[in-house]
Amino acid sequence: MSENEDYDDVQLDASAVIAGSGGGGLTAPGLIVQGSSNGSLSGGSSPRERSYDDVRAPLDRDQSSPHGRRKSVQVHLERTAKRGRYVLTADDPEIRRILRHGVEKEAQERGLQKPPRVGFRDLVFTRQFSTFDRQNSLSYDSPFRGWFTLFWLCIALLLVRVAAKNWKIHGSVLGGNEIWNMMFERDVVVLGLTDGVMCLATAFGFLLQHAVVRGHLTWEGPGYIIEHLWQTLYLGAVLYWTMYRDWPWTHTVFIVLHCMVFLMKQHSYSFYNGYLSQVYRPQAVESGEPLDIDQLEAFSSVIRDEIADLSSELRGKSASEKNAYPNNLTLTNFADWTVLPTLVYELEYPRQERINWWYVAEKTAATFGIIWVMIVVSQAYIYPPVAETVRMKEAGMTLQERTREFPWIVSDILFPLLLEQILTWYLIWECILNVLAELTRFADRGFYGDWWNSVSFDQYARDWNRPVHNFLLRHVYHSSISSWHLSKSSATFVTFLLSALVHELVMFCLFKKIRGYLFAMQLMQVPLVSLSRTRLLKGRTILGNVIFWIGLFVGPSFITSLYLIV
Repeated sequence: MSENEDYDDVQLDASAVIAGSGGGGLTAPGLIVQGSSNGSLSGGSSPRERSYDDVRAPLDRDQSSPHGRRKSVQVHLERTAKRGRYVLTADDPEIRRILRHGVEKEAQERGLQKPPRVGFRDLVFTRQFSTFDRQNSLSYDSPFRGWFTLFWLCIALLLVRVAAKNWKIHGSVLGGNEIWNMMFERDVVVLGLTDGVMCLATAFGFLLQHAVVRGHLTWEGPGYIIEHLWQTLYLGAVLYWTMYRDWPWTHTVFIVLHCMVFLMKQHSYSFYNGYLSQVYRPQAVESGEPLDIDQLEAFSSVIRDEIADLSSELRGKSASEKNAYPNNLTLTNFADWTVLPTLVYELEYPRQERINWWYVAEKTAATFGIIWVMIVVSQAYIYPPVAETVRMKEAGMTLQERTREFPWIVSDILFPLLLEQILTWYLIWECILNVLAELTRFADRGFYGDWWNSVSFDQYARDWNRPVHNFLLRHVYHSSISSWHLSKSSATFVTFLLSALVHELVMFCLFKKIRGYLFAMQLMQVPLVSLSRTRLLKGRTILGNVIFWIGLFVGPSFITSLYLIV
């Protein structure tokens, strides 16, 4: 997460943005204004009504309208003792909020001040393919494609070597098969049922948003608190269940990481729709400060601009009113959102015209093939040193004696862990997410960038996992700036801190102990990011890339060995 990254600086490609992203409008007619003038807003003493047929009234829930849209609203202008100063009052608190915000915005524009940031910034979803996808013409025609072929050829020859060695030692190409037995010897059905219950439980946010839009509660009041309490309960229940079942690390990693995915999806769905509910039905903000004559003359344009802004936000990037808030709060939309390969909720996404089932079959086969390769590599090169550390502890070796073996454990798992890390990344971000994208016709498949060319760790954080990065960017980084009024540097630190806490939580679930090694290493990236922007490293791309790869090469094996030995 880079503190220089800002939605305000993003240059949009007009051909890539979803059609209709400019927003629509509301259709409630009429606004009645009562003032004190001779047919104008500038002065006088006799009250007079003035209609603005082209001005739209804000939405509110009204018994006389099946869609909750109000026929008319009233505002009043009262003269004060000071010449040229008026007090604007309105029976409707939402209109007071709209007028106050519009007048303040106009004053800021006259004073050349930057308007305050809104709670959420829209992300731009485009039609694109992932880098290693054969449908990506840039990748297919790349002069480095031969290296990609060589990599998989080396993997195939490695499998042949491991199979031959297993046959020689164990009389079977599968070897001891401990990893396979660990994965499937118990609780496979319970694991699947647990994942299903986790998925169904995410519907709580859907029901909560229905309660909000129906007026049973407000989002900024009890709704916001209830959602936070639910997410805490959701996470706590899943963690408790994994501990109670005493699952092996394979089961634990799958459930905990999937829990985090569901948690982020719930958060994005609830908080984005909760924000839209505040736009749809603004809360009361008391008005009563005197307004000068220039502000009163801007009354009509204020109403038009504010309603247009509200309408635009309610539609988001939806091309029609069909998916605009609150029409998006349907079970179909929620189910679609649950399986989409993104963690940032929007009202509409770019879609492909049809599903290519041959492509689905290809990526599905690649998924199971890579899982098999990972099992073989783990069994042959990672399981033996890990089992050795367990035997050392069971034999009663002291910490000092185990520490002497630390360098050898690191060297034994150095290459295998790097290979497993690359394969895991390719499995999830190139295979699984592309399968989901094809099945849902999700067209934006920029799940990662060219992270292998990273010259700093903040660039790596942005590029290797775009879905999570986009979630943190909207719901942590920008939200902390707009809601908590943090500076960019403070928001960056908060984002890194949250990420480090989540990673350490995963390590706790794996090793059943809190050591903080991964937490500390991740927080060390913050000063390293600052160092990469100094004169020492800035502009030195080769040196920066070397430092990045050394960290990625040594870091995982070093941290894993710490958790195993200490």
